[in-house]
Amino acid sequence: MKQNCILPYGFVICIPGKPIPWHRVGGLIHRYDTQKAEKLAIGLLFRKLLGNTPPYKGPCHLEIKFYFKPPKKFKPSSPYALDYYMPHRPDKDNLEKFIYDTMTQANVWLDDCQVVDSHVQKRYLNYNYDKEPYTEIIFQDLSLLDQYVQGDSYESNKRRHQ
Repeated sequence: MKQNCILPYGFVICIPGKPIPWHRVGGLIHRYDTQKAEKLAIGLLFRKLLGNTPPYKGPCHLEIKFYFKPPKKFKPSSPYALDYYMPHRPDKDNLEKFIYDTMTQANVWLDDCQVVDSHVQKRYLNYNYDKEPYTEIIFQDLSLLDQYVQGDSYESNKRRHQ
């Protein structure tokens, strides 16, 4: 599992534990979020990493990898356990939606519509490196990334356009 870190143009965060898929809001008359506690707990990990930084406002790119334990019938030496894609439930889009909702509630960004590009994978754990399931998220603010690649600092670019 990678270490959490802040990058000049975003961050990398690893969320320990089995990846959680999004569930529909429950209740017939009074709607309630059945995953409020899970979203709050994971949102606290984002806030701990980001501190008091304001929400990102520009276009974003996300790379998300969900790592699951392989089925018991596979041995750790099996090729299926070596970073193999997981073609079973839960659905990739429900896993992704849960992360988007959590990041919105944690004020990482203003709204998940800011994600203009994403790459999502479901994989089995590689037992040579990791023993427990986790989710790895690489977040890039594309407006900051462009400035970082061009060699301009965010502040100098901001002053130039005022």
